[in-house]
Amino acid sequence: MNSRVHPKSTRRAPVTPPRSKQLLPPHPGDILSEDFMRPLKLSGRALACAIGVSPTRIATIASGKAAITADTAIRLGRYFDTSPWFWMNLQVRFDLESAQVQASETAGRILRYDSRGLPTW
Repeated sequence: MNSRVHPKSTRRAPVTPPRSKQLLPPHPGDILSEDFMRPLKLSGRALACAIGVSPTRIATIASGKAAITADTAIRLGRYFDTSPWFWMNLQVRFDLESAQVQASETAGRILRYDSRGLPTW
């Protein structure tokens, strides 16, 4: 583990890896295909038919190319007897973590708000 020594201390503090080096959570489509469809031997076409969406929607979600919408979350929740929030939380977590990685350099230059109106360095 990398560590940094403070000049006045002999203790080593762990250094967290930059956000870009950290792993992203799995895309919700990976969870859909690996944890739900595969164990049930459920094809994308069969799932799409069962929940009333196009096979393309399921295919693009399962391949990680599309997000799970609120509508899809409700349908998946109903079909798999899970909460729609389960699916939405997977999507929000993935989106937020991805955005943090992409914006880490830019966000680091934004000064925090100080109630006295002064910039905080």
